[in-house]
Order: sequence, then structure tokens, then C-alpha cells
Amino acid sequence: MEIQVIPREGRHELQLVGRLDANWAERVGQAIETAIRAGHHHLHLDFSHVTYISSAGIRILLKYYKQLKSARGALAVVSPTEGVLSVLDRKSTRLN
Repeated sequence: MEIQVIPREGRHELQLVGRLDANWAERVGQAIETAIRAGHHHLHLDFSHVTYISSAGIRILLKYYKQLKSARGALAVVSPTEGVLSVLDRKSTRLN
């Protein structure tokens, strides 16, 4: 997986390329944590090139979504591929 930081006005964006699986979940978490420590509390994760997300990847997203929400920030997944969107939709339906 590749992680590229793209500063944008009003938010911080991480562009991810590849598979967000158990091997990469911790690394993505570290990239999010680095952005938060740098003072970025509105993060967009560009998933337009993410081909797969595992339960470990979903756990990382939920962890930082909750953390940023409690700090009045935001974590958003933008432009997910159809396969990833399908997995995220199934998981969000189960959580509601």
C-alpha cells in the first residue's frame, strides 16, 4: 500500500493506493495519528485506489473516526471503489 499526504485548504487528505488489510492497517493508523498530532482534525481518506478493505482496516477507520469526532473533528472516506463501498455499507448497516 502507498500512502500519500495531500494538504488541502481546510482539511488534510491521505490518498491510499492498494489493499487496506491486516498487514497495512497499523501503518495507515500511524499516518492518521501523525496527521492528528500535527494538528489536522479534519481528515479525508481518498479510497479511489483502494481495492480491498479487511476487518482490521475497518477497525482502524472506526478508531480514528470516534477519536476525531470526540475532538470535534472529522474523518471521511471519499471516493471509495465499488467493492470497498459495498463492504463499508454492509458494516455500517450492521452497526446501526
